[in-house]
Amino acid sequence: MASVSTRTPEGEPRRCEICGALSYLEVSSAGDTLCPRCGVITWELCALFNDAIHVPVTELSLDLLDQVARHSLDLVELVMAIEDKWRDELGDREVTEAETIRQLVRWIREGQRDLDDRQFGPE
Repeated sequence: MASVSTRTPEGEPRRCEICGALSYLEVSSAGDTLCPRCGVITWELCALFNDAIHVPVTELSLDLLDQVARHSLDLVELVMAIEDKWRDELGDREVTEAETIRQLVRWIREGQRDLDDRQFGPE
């Protein structure tokens, strides 16, 4: 059974590229390391992209958002789907102001932490 490395070659712990949390997963072939929470949000966003504007997950990148929605109607459908799913987490932020998928995931994670802090108190 192969062991999973949780450290970089320099001996530093791996960190999520989005939220900075420790990541106990091996770097993917694409070179990204996401914590489980950011990974789930990313996959859910990719599914919304696929459902709303028929862009396959294989064509998405964490850094490209503006190139994904080719028509304004597609963008409206996508924004509505994202706002429906993460309305509380996004708060007053406008989905259309996000420049990347990575930024959307970061905003959602920040909103989740804020909601947790209000419900359970800060860590």
